[in-house]
Amino acid sequence: MTRDTRQKIYILALNFAIQVFRIIFKITFVSRIAYKHAHDLKLTEHKFYFESLPLEFDGYKILFLTDIHADKVQNIEARLLEIIDRVEFDICTLGGDYAHRYKGKNIQIVKNFASNLIARIKFKGKEIYGILGNHDIYAFGQFLEESGVKMLINESVKIEKNKACIYLSGIDDASYYRTHDFYSCEEGIDTVNPFKILLSHTPDTYKQADKFHYLLSLNGHTHGGQICLPGGIPVVTNTKAPRRMAKGYWKFKGLQGITSNGIGCSGFTGRLFCPPEVITITLKRASE
Repeated sequence: MTRDTRQKIYILALNFAIQVFRIIFKITFVSRIAYKHAHDLKLTEHKFYFESLPLEFDGYKILFLTDIHADKVQNIEARLLEIIDRVEFDICTLGGDYAHRYKGKNIQIVKNFASNLIARIKFKGKEIYGILGNHDIYAFGQFLEESGVKMLINESVKIEKNKACIYLSGIDDASYYRTHDFYSCEEGIDTVNPFKILLSHTPDTYKQADKFHYLLSLNGHTHGGQICLPGGIPVVTNTKAPRRMAKGYWKFKGLQGITSNGIGCSGFTGRLFCPPEVITITLKRASE
């Protein structure tokens, strides 16, 4: 089944779920609360400790933005740019799903949003690395590449600092299209016992990531549930990974991971007990 066919099937199923939620929201007071929660963008900061982290990268900070869906929550852009202006980081990573749908006027909305975001990050002199999600099309990946984002489609990049290095690998979507390829990522790694970070749209890849000796996995796709019960308990996780991996910090054997709530919304503009978030990850060297 081709990527385009899978996307059509996914959209049909998603549209049905959207209509159900819309009916529920329209006939209850919940819609106003959910709309407000969808715009309550927060900065979430995490520290990850590793014994094998090169000393030169102790304190290295990664900005992680995912599931922007710029055509669904357009007026969140100002808040996002304000956070980027004040936060310090070394590189930026983009986890996919830049739009909800690539059609009609939505395409230009998403392009404008992405252009403003990239310009603001580049103004700070920082490199940007990105992948594609299940909502994305390759043409938009090309647009991001031409705009200054290093797109990682089943490939790895070496990041060097004072003769030490770490690797960032980006895989194609593993949830709907199943076009991810860990072996291709290995072709770009030429260091013995490398420190590797994985950028994967979905946490579904946690077992393979551990098998290939990744130490950190950055994920999105789940939106943290988007609609959650009080306490942030997701109703639907939209992942094959264990529920504990659907949002926030998680660990599997030697792999640590973070699954972001994401920035935008999918299907409808609404969240409950699951605020959108910008994430920073600080790499720290643990005491041996």
